[in-house]
Amino acid sequence: MKTIIFDFDGTLVDTQAVVIMSFKETVTKAGYPEPTDAECTRIIGLAIDDCFKTMLGCGDVEARRLSEIYKKDVFPKNIQRFKVKPFPGVIETLEQLKAKGFTIAVATSRGKESAEELIPLSGVGQYVSLIVTPQDVEKGKPAPDTAIKILEEFHANPEETIVVGDAPFDVLMGKNACCKTCAVTYGNGSVEDLEQSGPDYIIDDIRKIMDII
Repeated sequence: MKTIIFDFDGTLVDTQAVVIMSFKETVTKAGYPEPTDAECTRIIGLAIDDCFKTMLGCGDVEARRLSEIYKKDVFPKNIQRFKVKPFPGVIETLEQLKAKGFTIAVATSRGKESAEELIPLSGVGQYVSLIVTPQDVEKGKPAPDTAIKILEEFHANPEETIVVGDAPFDVLMGKNACCKTCAVTYGNGSVEDLEQSGPDYIIDDIRKIMDII
């Protein structure tokens, strides 16, 4: 492996509590019944518009309205109340990968403005050479577009690239781009759903990526 593509939320940093809170607040503000934690967790990893389409079965216009509430009114307020921290072992693993010469990118479903603000604040930004968001591609996860853009930017071969994520959407994105894939079980995705998505590897600690590459 020469290139490693990481998901951000649920893979490198633990944002689950603030994301769930923000989904619930957005949905209730818009007049819908409050979703359960499980309903919120299940959609983490999709582009924000697709989150609301999947959760509520609404159309494009309504999904965009809810996305604007989430991005402008709700999430920025809530993120001030939570200090986003990397998962155990993330910083040391990124340091090792960087020292060994791996090229590191982040493929996130988080909006561009939010990603470019939050990733550096989380402490992982200094190790990342490229951040690709849904605004940078035609189709977000699980389509391959995000991973393909990273491959093109780095002139990287898919067979020398591994995608690491906590959701089936990450695994499917990597597989659709013909990359190797590794699912992590400590994030938002259930082990059962991750197994069904068919990753090449499954690990329960980010540090174990060193045994794979």
